[in-house]
Amino acid sequence: MAEYKLVSAYVTWNGTEMPQVTHIGMGQEGGGVDRKETTHANDTTKQYLDGLPDSIRDTATLKARDVSGTTGFYNLLRGSTPMSGTLIINPRGTTASTEKFTGVGWITTVGKPEALYEDVVGVDVQFVCSMETSSGRFTLGSN
Repeated sequence: MAEYKLVSAYVTWNGTEMPQVTHIGMGQEGGGVDRKETTHANDTTKQYLDGLPDSIRDTATLKARDVSGTTGFYNLLRGSTPMSGTLIINPRGTTASTEKFTGVGWITTVGKPEALYEDVVGVDVQFVCSMETSSGRFTLGSN
């Protein structure tokens, strides 16, 4: 999983900049095969039937700091989940020729804000790419 601690990163959700994001983890989920045990009474060893393989989907975990009680990061994302949209991650900012990841999919989880200090809270958000619109993968491009 790629990990980015952000200094000059630029992150947007459905076109809205998210300057409060402080950390991004990028990974994958899925790809496994469900196995069903089919052992019968006369079998001497366990028997299994393998199902169809699951599709691999790219994921992102965003960590952000937000000021409680504002219309910031948490309030933007706390609506009903899953929320569909486009997540764009520029880990090294928007300087020309730097990498840019674009994912179409859903925010599946918005964590409960945790108090960090005074009025500042931390929020974790889970994003997963859509199988229907982006084959479950982030598109890698450049600025």
